[in-house]
Amino acid sequence: MFAPTEDGGWKGSGRSLPGLHLRDAIDVIYKKNPSWFVKFGGHAMAAGLSLTAEGRAGFADAFEEVVKNNYDGIRPQQYLVSDGQLPLDQMTVHTARHLSLNVWGQGFEEPLWVGEFRVHQVDMIGKDKNHLKMIVSPLGSFDAFTALHFFQEDKIPQPDQIIRLAYRLQASVFGGEEKLDLIIADRD
Repeated sequence: MFAPTEDGGWKGSGRSLPGLHLRDAIDVIYKKNPSWFVKFGGHAMAAGLSLTAEGRAGFADAFEEVVKNNYDGIRPQQYLVSDGQLPLDQMTVHTARHLSLNVWGQGFEEPLWVGEFRVHQVDMIGKDKNHLKMIVSPLGSFDAFTALHFFQEDKIPQPDQIIRLAYRLQASVFGGEEKLDLIIADRD
């Protein structure tokens, strides 16, 4: 993502996918075209850079070429790595609170679980009605949880449908009562 600067140049920031070292990819371009750059830096998964006006004009094509070479012409695929199925007795506010005390980031990803759930209720919420809120129960359980999937307007499940969720736990307080919510990362 780039934005123009007052001096006619461009300032940018990027995030990467696993397998593409973003700072090294930019370094390849820098070594071939140093006059395009004011400065750059970063690491495998994120980088920032400042380019001249000339640099911005050629950067997109050069970056695309580096990415193609890095992936040998194979388009990168997104994937989720999960921690498997969370046992029902650990789907608790206590577990969510305990997890919230940790620091998560690259190399120390927040746990992500998968499981099958029966949908009981479906609502679209938020100012633009673009967030999905469901009441779901894990298969084999009568416990019900609120599951939230932000910025989801497609493939809305129906009550009594069985869906597979990839989710994280979050403790929340509503009406003075603490409860467990499932924050959905993906679903099918």
